[in-house]
Amino acid sequence: MVDDAAVVDWPGVWAAVAARVASHRAAGRGHLLTEDTVRLETVLVLEQFGVAPGRLAAEVLAPELAGGKLDLVVDPPGGAVVELKY
Repeated sequence: MVDDAAVVDWPGVWAAVAARVASHRAAGRGHLLTEDTVRLETVLVLEQFGVAPGRLAAEVLAPELAGGKLDLVVDPPGGAVVELKY
């Protein structure tokens, strides 16, 4: 298990997420993909890479963003922020 967001193999995570999203597109589900799909695939891949689900939080309020939310945070509040755009 990875205990620190700083030691996550982020290039490996993103390659795996890209492959999973590509498999949805190849299966004909491209028109159904949303940012939520990408977030869930990211969570599942992070788990494969040793990041326990309890270390993740979705839609984290960020006062610095005037009420905006962060898509995904590993080890909130001060951990790695994942902001998704799809």
